[in-house]
Amino acid sequence: MHLNRIAVYITIITMLMGVSACANPGFGNKNQTGSDEAFEIMYEARSLEDDDSVINKESLLDIAIVMEQLIVKAGKEKPEISIAGDNRIRVSLSESNGDELNEIKEVINKSFTLNLRNSKGVIEMDRYDFTRNQARVVYDFDNNPGVVTDFTDAAKFEELTTRLMGQSVTINMGDFELTQLLINAPITEGTALITAQSTYDQAKDLARMINVGALPFELKELTRKR
Repeated sequence: MHLNRIAVYITIITMLMGVSACANPGFGNKNQTGSDEAFEIMYEARSLEDDDSVINKESLLDIAIVMEQLIVKAGKEKPEISIAGDNRIRVSLSESNGDELNEIKEVINKSFTLNLRNSKGVIEMDRYDFTRNQARVVYDFDNNPGVVTDFTDAAKFEELTTRLMGQSVTINMGDFELTQLLINAPITEGTALITAQSTYDQAKDLARMINVGALPFELKELTRKR
């Protein structure tokens, strides 16, 4: 891929990412909370399409990692999150952050849909406009990491980038801003390069968030314990 060719179309202004959790040892098959456990919520990840490949072992782990990142990004104490079975995620809260239960649930319930907004905050694209599982880490000729993401309708993305040329747009998970972009020319190929990441882990986190946000799924609360 000719990264320099893509890079001339889109310029990063700033990027706001959550805490990296790509190597978090807490994501396993067992609950690893200590004796201070006070609350536990079980979620089931359900596909919104008739496609069994949407929720699998890999995507479930990515959803759990992004869930933790979004909760931390919201300023809440990090809960213990673990995988339970083939399609369930357990969220365990200690006594110290049990009073944030409703706020944490709100983050989980409202923050898993990807969207692209214009400078006025109006949603221009939703998760179905992002090609599923196609955000990936790339490197430029100077070995700097970036993220390439594809859009399902190149003509629609070209119209948007033509109409909003010279303006900023943001890519968001729910209401959480992931990155802000300045469009300096129309993009005709339906592919954008995001180049503000200084490390591989930052780029990997952003790619993961975009891929999770583009998945057609919902989280259903099954049980809650104290």
